[in-house]
Amino acid sequence: MTTSNDAKLVEMERMMRTAPEPGGLAGVSMGEDVGVTGTSVTSAGYVTMWNTDTREHSTFNMNAVRSKLREVFPNDYANNVALRGLPCWTATAPSEPPWRGTSTCPLHESRPERVAYDTVGYPQCSRIELPNEMDAQEHLRLKHPRTWKLMQVQKDEVERIAQEEDRTLNRQILAHLAGVAEVTAPPKPIVVSDPPPEYMPVNFVNFSDFADAPSEVPSHIHLYAKPMGSVCKRAGCTEVRKTLFKARKK
Repeated sequence: MTTSNDAKLVEMERMMRTAPEPGGLAGVSMGEDVGVTGTSVTSAGYVTMWNTDTREHSTFNMNAVRSKLREVFPNDYANNVALRGLPCWTATAPSEPPWRGTSTCPLHESRPERVAYDTVGYPQCSRIELPNEMDAQEHLRLKHPRTWKLMQVQKDEVERIAQEEDRTLNRQILAHLAGVAEVTAPPKPIVVSDPPPEYMPVNFVNFSDFADAPSEVPSHIHLYAKPMGSVCKRAGCTEVRKTLFKARKK
């Protein structure tokens, strides 16, 4: 006895449209030197069906058609609550095309950033109709991993520069509030050929400044008598003994 559901399935099967074999050998030449004899392959055929929710079409083998037509949406189906328990597939083409998004790949030629991307050599992508911008960024990460990494490096560098500028501005504001002179420019670099006086090393000595200064080194060894205050015996020397005489040990 045929039930109403089976009758619907049979009617649905009659309405199905045939589809070409996936990966078939139509139009493929095997070459003149290849002989295939006594071989026969028979296929049950393929048909096209449409998802009742997304309206996207898919190709199925005829042997699996009846099981696909019996497939229904689960009771916890969250994409469309009204379709819970209803068939997932139909042989009737939908009256409206599948829903398509308006976002494009960030590397698409219509993007305003395309001019800047061309200067750094980023490739172009023709992917369109992505659901939203988040899916577009995910598409970029998965389909263009190298370009995505380069963009992340550039983004990190821009953020680093922005943070450094913020820290510099905060230091200037705090210095202004504290009454400290603000450093607006870095100090001038030291020129080795002609160093300015303010950059002279602490232990730097210019011996030319002492060219005319009198020398404190004596010109001869003084010969004093033993008593304190004795005058040097050298001719023309007026130095006197200022230290006590100490006899050398024999």
